[in-house]
Amino acid sequence: MVEALLLAVGIDVLVLNAGIGGKNVRTLTSEGLETTMATNHFGHFLLTNLLLGLLKESAPSRIVVTASMAHTLLTSLNLKYWSLQAYAQSKLCNILFARYLAHLLKDTGVIVNSLCPGFVATEIFEKGEGFAVKLYGFLALYVGKTCEQGAQTIIQLAVAEETQNITGEFFENCQVSDGATNLAIDDGLAKKVWEASELLVGLDPTEQHY
Repeated sequence: MVEALLLAVGIDVLVLNAGIGGKNVRTLTSEGLETTMATNHFGHFLLTNLLLGLLKESAPSRIVVTASMAHTLLTSLNLKYWSLQAYAQSKLCNILFARYLAHLLKDTGVIVNSLCPGFVATEIFEKGEGFAVKLYGFLALYVGKTCEQGAQTIIQLAVAEETQNITGEFFENCQVSDGATNLAIDDGLAKKVWEASELLVGLDPTEQHY
């Protein structure tokens, strides 16, 4: 039913905004994937690939990936685990995913960008674990953006005319950001993350629409 409806109406915009803070203790999903990365990156990666054929058929269309400036905490991607690092690594993968997908979809009419919404007071802090997450949540109540303010860059990338031809960029405060780290703009690393993600989510060749 849902698939038939999507085929009938198409998809103009796909916003990938769901996420969790890093869990205090490393846990795995039923598929054996680390929970924070599975929620913040692998789930978005798989969903996008499954909808990619329809997004291309619906072009001009847009994909908006919510990432974070938390990625600047990292100097590398590694297997060590602590909650804030797990969150930061998932957000780095969001940026690399959007960057590489934009490359794959060049000249298809599908625009792909990532963004940091800023320091926003949302329930992600309430549901997060660990001292750092709780501290950030407390501070967000007093110095953070409201949800409406935090949504502005997402809305701009989803519908604004001035962003309809910009792709493969990382945005902050409704403009292309100069805050992306060298890791986040490493095209070689983006390719490796893409290939590893395909393998880990079990993306079938018949589901590759890029």
